[in-house]
Amino acid sequence: MTSLADTLSLDSARPALWTDRYKLLMAEAGFPLREESFVLSFRRGGPFYVPMDLKAWIHSLRPAPPSVEDLQWVAESNGLNLGQGYRHALREGEIQVDCLPQGAWFRDQEPIAVVTGPSALVSTMEATVIGETAFRIQVATLAKKHQLGLLSAAELRARLERVTCPQEAEIVGQTLDQVGVARFEIRIETKAFQAHVRSRCTEILTLLNGESARIAEGGLRSATCPQNHTLAVQAAQEAGWMATSNVWLAKELGMKAVGTTGHEHTQRHGSDLAAFEAATDRVPGNVTLLLDTYSTRHSGIPRAIQVMKRWQPRLLSARPDCEPTQEGDVHMMLASLKEAGLDGGISLSGGFDAERTARFEDIRRFHDWPAERFSYLYGGFAVKSQLPLPTRSKASAVFKVCRSAGRPTMKFSDGADGRPGPKSSKPGHPVVFRLSDPLLPGPIGLIGQDGESPPPGYLRLCAETEAPAMAAAHLGKLDGASPNSPSTTALVARCTRERQAAMTLNPGSK
Repeated sequence: MTSLADTLSLDSARPALWTDRYKLLMAEAGFPLREESFVLSFRRGGPFYVPMDLKAWIHSLRPAPPSVEDLQWVAESNGLNLGQGYRHALREGEIQVDCLPQGAWFRDQEPIAVVTGPSALVSTMEATVIGETAFRIQVATLAKKHQLGLLSAAELRARLERVTCPQEAEIVGQTLDQVGVARFEIRIETKAFQAHVRSRCTEILTLLNGESARIAEGGLRSATCPQNHTLAVQAAQEAGWMATSNVWLAKELGMKAVGTTGHEHTQRHGSDLAAFEAATDRVPGNVTLLLDTYSTRHSGIPRAIQVMKRWQPRLLSARPDCEPTQEGDVHMMLASLKEAGLDGGISLSGGFDAERTARFEDIRRFHDWPAERFSYLYGGFAVKSQLPLPTRSKASAVFKVCRSAGRPTMKFSDGADGRPGPKSSKPGHPVVFRLSDPLLPGPIGLIGQDGESPPPGYLRLCAETEAPAMAAAHLGKLDGASPNSPSTTALVARCTRERQAAMTLNPGSK
């Protein structure tokens, strides 16, 4: 008998529901057929090496069309009647991929790929594009460093010789082949992995006094492959967790599918107020409003309070998500709810483990906020293995909307100093300009724009160009992030002005 973990192969199209639940909510409250571009980048941990034909790889991640059964289950269990726009996007939509060439090295924050197509289709692909691509690239980077003499054979084996599932073993082997490094014996430690996940999940459930309704698994974007996430969610369920963001696994395992709104939702609507109203006007029940796309304190919180007031006594929730300021943001949101006389909920995610959960439980108790209106979504924590394998969090891999209906857009969030934070994304159609010779003066890379001419001495990296050779002695120049080109700088300034306008409350708003 085939187990659930063996149902989805590496080579088969992922089901339409193999995505996070918030993607379906945003399609319902958004513009599913609108052309949008999303940019894949790694925020830290570089440089990284591209082992595969990225264009072919990303096309292979296109999900299968939704079945009638899928749509019926989503409508009945989630109250989302996904319409003709969503269905057409998933069934008929086409994507275009502009990406780095095979064999290229890239730096932190440089665009790896820009994927363009109908909003609902490209958005649905986010989790697989992030998690599965990041793992392959990180494995390849270790292998390439070994090939260049920067990592010993023993060090390489120590990082990769133990995996969580057969699919991870297959990926490691395939990637070593792509780089040209000899395969070695790989041990599959599925039972130990699931025991590790169960233990971590049990610790959280115990910390929250067995209140499973306050806990959800949300690690799909950190999963390395279908098997890896299926095994992790099954272990979480065995530990008593009853909810996951993975819609397909919720359906198959009889769990609750959960999710909030996302940064892309606010970006495509152009302001927190428009985004919050679209979600609450289109989706029934307790919708969670994400606060940090532009600024949690100057826009997200006041706009959320404004919408919650309009809908009272309907219960709505807020998600302060900017990690550097999250504790203060939660204090401010709870104080704002009290001042407005609202019974809103708080939903938290972002780097949560047992220690961080305990700290925020202290904040909840300080404000005397009801436990049933204070919940947690655990991402990488719930799928993190006991092994020294690469993880998405080490690279901080993200897939952010950068253009919506031709309009450049970016996610800002708040930095600890009140200015746009380190998680701000790149707008427009960002591309990499690389020095043709690493010995030439100047930054080794620039983040430019499609249609912008590279400066003298630079070439644009794309799938059709040959990646510049990079010797071990030159890799140090790839440390850190590349500066913006004049065109990207101008787009960031434009988006910053639009952000400032979006943060200004309407005159007379309540």
